[in-house]
Amino acid sequence: MAFSKKAQVLLTEEEYRTLEEASALTHKKLGTLVRKNSYI
Repeated sequence: MAFSKKAQVLLTEEEYRTLEEASALTHKKLGTLVRKNSYI
């Protein structure tokens, strides 16, 4: 699946840390987690 558009996502420091931890645990990039968990 290719994504042709980009979006800016604003996160609090706590949200970013949570995503960073999830990224490390799942061995996936932050962008992948944001795309899969967004409701855009």
